[in-house]
Amino acid sequence: MNGIDKIIARMEADTQAECADIAAQAAAEAEAILARYRAEADKLLREGEARCKVLEHEQVERLEGGSRLACRQRVLAEKQRMLGRTWMVVILVLASHGLLDTLPTAEQREKTAAFVRQFRADVSGTMQKIDADGKLEPDRVDAILNAWKAYAGGNDHVVQ
Repeated sequence: MNGIDKIIARMEADTQAECADIAAQAAAEAEAILARYRAEADKLLREGEARCKVLEHEQVERLEGGSRLACRQRVLAEKQRMLGRTWMVVILVLASHGLLDTLPTAEQREKTAAFVRQFRADVSGTMQKIDADGKLEPDRVDAILNAWKAYAGGNDHVVQ
């Protein structure tokens, strides 16, 4: 090897060493970038999972709340149906005995509604019996009439 060949060989060796250094630096930088993005991706994944759990919990609460609301609505509708039925029975009994003839219509509605609310809570269980079997027997009619007369005018108006 002559002098020029030695110089070229040395330059080639230096270039190869520089290329190896550059490749090593690039690999180290790539590894650092990859680690940084993996850490960021893991952080985003954890935040996403936490947010999903929060959203899932909110959705479950909404569904449970809707279910509870629907249940309460059904119970309320049944209570209103029963109260409406009770109100109709009481109105029919009172009207058939002429006890509402002297009351103006607006006052009839107000008084009978208040009476029905009070009478449904009556411990005799008359309305519960009527609701249960749908029968309006004479003793039950007397109970309604006595309760109405006591409600409207005091105990001295009780049916005997």
